[in-house]
Amino acid sequence: MRGLPAVLVSVIAALFVGAYFLYAEAAEGDTSLTVYNENFALVRDVRSVALDDGENQITVTEVAAQLDPTSVHFKALNGPPTYLLEQNFDYDLLSSEKLLSKYIGKKITLVDEETGARSRVKLLSTAGGMIVEKDGAVLVNPSGRIELTGGTGELLLEPTLNWEVICKGGGRIEYELSYMTNGIGWNCDYVFLLADDEKTSDMEGWVTIDNNSGATYRDAKLQLIAGDVRRVHDRAPSKYAMPEAEMTGAMADGYAFEEESFFEYHLYTLPRPTTIRMNQTKQISLINAGNIPTRKVYVYPGGDKVNVKVEFDNEKKNNLGIALPKGKIRVFKRDSAHVPQFIGEDWIDHTPRKETIRLYIGDAFDIVGEKTRMDYKDVGQGYRETWKVTLKNRKEKEDIEVIVPHTIWGDWKMLESNFDWEKKDANTAEFKVPVKADSEVELNFVFEVTWK
Repeated sequence: MRGLPAVLVSVIAALFVGAYFLYAEAAEGDTSLTVYNENFALVRDVRSVALDDGENQITVTEVAAQLDPTSVHFKALNGPPTYLLEQNFDYDLLSSEKLLSKYIGKKITLVDEETGARSRVKLLSTAGGMIVEKDGAVLVNPSGRIELTGGTGELLLEPTLNWEVICKGGGRIEYELSYMTNGIGWNCDYVFLLADDEKTSDMEGWVTIDNNSGATYRDAKLQLIAGDVRRVHDRAPSKYAMPEAEMTGAMADGYAFEEESFFEYHLYTLPRPTTIRMNQTKQISLINAGNIPTRKVYVYPGGDKVNVKVEFDNEKKNNLGIALPKGKIRVFKRDSAHVPQFIGEDWIDHTPRKETIRLYIGDAFDIVGEKTRMDYKDVGQGYRETWKVTLKNRKEKEDIEVIVPHTIWGDWKMLESNFDWEKKDANTAEFKVPVKADSEVELNFVFEVTWK
């Protein structure tokens, strides 16, 4: 929309937002809230008002302080034809600093807290503290309680939308108010509990919603959007900125979120109303899945540490099979006293069903690696390298397998290897090396790179 007047851009944006709700069933008092995982939300309220025939003023309170005025949409749902002519968003909220600033150059009253004595002084400044003049002397941050007369002026107790509408005929209407607001977002956290044999696991997912938007949403129909939604930001700062899984637990009982594909994202709908209060952090169960087949994987990337990873497949046959929003997964395992102990954590990105999730949760204590380049030789238009990898398994009773990736740049071929290997991509050879309990193994390989 580059080059269009700002007012026209706002109108087009409003029409687009309104079209989304055109066919939604609504009733007075309904609040719908769609929260995105990038700290913004789409709010929809259904309200009613009595109007006279002709021009009317509507004052709308209980809106978010971080409301984006350019996204506001008004639509009369029933009653006489009603059209929006003009809109103002007033956000100059009452505070002690703003109130005092209106009295600069005027007389105010200071009251001594101990004696109750009252004195009139002239307020000179409120920048960096209060400066007053009394009997020809200038006082900085004088003691005493401040009393002001004359009210709060035009300062507001809460953010307010003021609409000028025209109504043809007069009467009570129900109208829909929708807008976007910053200051509210959500993220997902998972708890992953490994079984004693480390071959299965249980997983719980929790949605955490942080509401700092400046409004309370009572009995709201809550939906969450997971995905990377593109937003175009103003070049200058805005002045207004301030397929179904077999689940257990809450998911199976119909109390937690229901997931579905939506455009190129995923939509999670809570099938019950919930209240999200201003300046509140709320947690709601997302998933609860048990008996997930799990694999423990050792990866040696070099150095002396061997990475420990656990992986599982996000499939319905594994009691999952839904789109998992990005978030942190904390992994636990029960000790000999059956007490869950934290063993590591990792982040996952938005993960669709039928994908494998691999979590890097720490480094093995009893497994040591050593990697050495044994030889380098020029071979005309290229070179040949010989490598040795020593893997030591100090576990007394557990045989393991270690994955050893090796990066090779250029046009290469493997000449020798004492273990099976796989070309994972153009620049990576991957070896799988079994190591028995309380033993060590050497991996030896030779490759050649040719320059073209």
